[in-house]
Amino acid sequence: MMEAGVTGRGSGEDTQHSGRGRRSSFIRRARECSESAMLRQLDPEELMIVGRIAESDEGRVVHAYDTRARRHVALKQLFGPLSPITEARFLREAHLPARLSHPGIVEILGVGRWPGGDPFYVMELIHGIELSQLVAQARLLRERLPLLRHVCACAEAIGSAHRRRIIHRDLKPENVLISDRGQPVIIDWGLAKDLAEDDEPVADDAPPPSGHSGRTLAGHIVGTPSFMSPEQARGEAADPRSDVYAVGAILLHVLTGVLPYPGDDARQVVDQVIAGPPPALGLLSSSLRPELVAVVERALARAPDERYPDGDALAEALQGLTL
Repeated sequence: MMEAGVTGRGSGEDTQHSGRGRRSSFIRRARECSESAMLRQLDPEELMIVGRIAESDEGRVVHAYDTRARRHVALKQLFGPLSPITEARFLREAHLPARLSHPGIVEILGVGRWPGGDPFYVMELIHGIELSQLVAQARLLRERLPLLRHVCACAEAIGSAHRRRIIHRDLKPENVLISDRGQPVIIDWGLAKDLAEDDEPVADDAPPPSGHSGRTLAGHIVGTPSFMSPEQARGEAADPRSDVYAVGAILLHVLTGVLPYPGDDARQVVDQVIAGPPPALGLLSSSLRPELVAVVERALARAPDERYPDGDALAEALQGLTL
């Protein structure tokens, strides 16, 4: 089953207004993007809700039928009322992947608004399973090794985004769906960023990170603790090498069957990420090819300069090492 996470720089006289300036600039850019992107504007009356796919406290993804296009789709919406910054993030989540065309990146088909004004977007309906579920089902290393080809395909897909200067910032096994045709598809671009834009919004009142380590954090810390890079854990700017680290963490998860960093409390896991390398590195089997272990270690290098520069370089390094 398909599941998706629900998921201008201030230079004025007073620094207390800089956050407001970034927020308003980001909202303006998101609206301009919404108006200019070549996405079909959908009429809610053309959509028939078939059933629920996934739901959280923030929103839901449903199975719908587009009567005009005559195809089954997935529709994502957030529960209102929405603040301007939340709506802007949601619009970005739809429009950034819509700029990309790759079989490994979820296809966005259109956007629209309900009669009450709340936005929604429609994407391809993927019949498949999360990579995280496949890892959980494979208890032995020999059962997990065939999953390496999915990690390589994920690196290739994110590499295509990097060529467009777009980073995902929340890559994790739950955000990689393996379709019933065996195609890995990266979903949930809610934290994605266009590096050509310098107006990163901040949450209005972002709480300190807490809760489960697998949950996405927003605000000053962006990403999912167990798979985020050290620079993200420190609240610093991310770039393609941050995505490389996340793919490396996914690779480590596939090879060991455990999370890169243990723990249920997000704050504690973030502290571990800042403190040192993933403990799971010590669980790599001695039977693995040294070349594969070297790829894992380079992808997970503490310093971004020591990692592969982008997804394409990581995918090239993995080719020939997967089954």
